[in-house]
Amino acid sequence: MESSWTPEELAGRAIGRLVPAPSELDGRDDRSEPFVLRPEAAEALLALRAEAAREGIDLKVISGYRSFARQRSIWNRKVSGELPLRNRAGEIVSPADYAPAELLEALSVWSALPGASRHHWGTDVDVIDAAARPAGYDVRLVPEEYAPGGPFALLGAWLDSTVGDGTPFARPYFADEGKERGSAACPVAPEPWHLSCRSAAEEAQRAFSAEVLAGILRSLPAGEEVALADRVLADPEGYFDRWIRSAFVR
Repeated sequence: MESSWTPEELAGRAIGRLVPAPSELDGRDDRSEPFVLRPEAAEALLALRAEAAREGIDLKVISGYRSFARQRSIWNRKVSGELPLRNRAGEIVSPADYAPAELLEALSVWSALPGASRHHWGTDVDVIDAAARPAGYDVRLVPEEYAPGGPFALLGAWLDSTVGDGTPFARPYFADEGKERGSAACPVAPEPWHLSCRSAAEEAQRAFSAEVLAGILRSLPAGEEVALADRVLADPEGYFDRWIRSAFVR
């Protein structure tokens, strides 16, 4: 099946066919980005929210659509040291201690490459249980928050039993559930909070490729450069397979 997604939509440089998301889903702290989703993702999330409510969970989106500019800011500031950079163990490290290839690896474990984030598509969201969030609590989106003893333990256990193969949602960065058959293990850090609407995301995945990613990175205008893009462009197929295709849902 052909896809009508454009490179600009895939890269978060155009809103395209995204629509305003229902306000009852909005649990964001940072509202600098538009709260938009693919229509089918919004509909599926409302149904999931209603299902969660029957279990005493107030399912809300803490992070949804993210533009290229926003993702670029996060990525480049981690390279420059303005934002914390973590190694695979979650420890804060200095970018100056890494060679470029190693730095690209460390970044990719915790952050999506600008132009390649699933959050660009309006199909993927990060969710919390607003009812379980303590007053004044700063959500960090770390696995411990969704594990037993964490503030979102009930949500984490419910997602474990509710989201998976044969359901409208997958968790692309959580174990191997919902992945394309035959895909390699995804090396991105586990994200039990990250939900992907299958029907909408599969369409975006069909349109996305290493060739499209390379075209996005090569066509960036002056002033919008992405740190370490030259390392990605040295082997776009290898990077795409390892960090992007490995998270494709089915």
